[in-house]
Amino acid sequence: MQDEVFNHKGKLKYKTTFTYDDKHQIASLNTYKGNGKFNMAWKYNYNEKGFIKKLVKVNNKNKQLEEINYSYTYYN
Repeated sequence: MQDEVFNHKGKLKYKTTFTYDDKHQIASLNTYKGNGKFNMAWKYNYNEKGFIKKLVKVNNKNKQLEEINYSYTYYN
């Protein structure tokens, strides 16, 4: 999935691409805005009781994932 938004002068305001890595169970949302790049990803960890969904972002300085928040989902 890719979404591009332009301002009224026709310049690219921001571009968002969404990818899903089935092998590593990571869904990534990458947004490019101006000269900066913002990366966010949802990381899923599964077990027999449910899964943990973590929202993380990439620190552009050290390229490490920083956890923003997480939620638990339990199976019935």
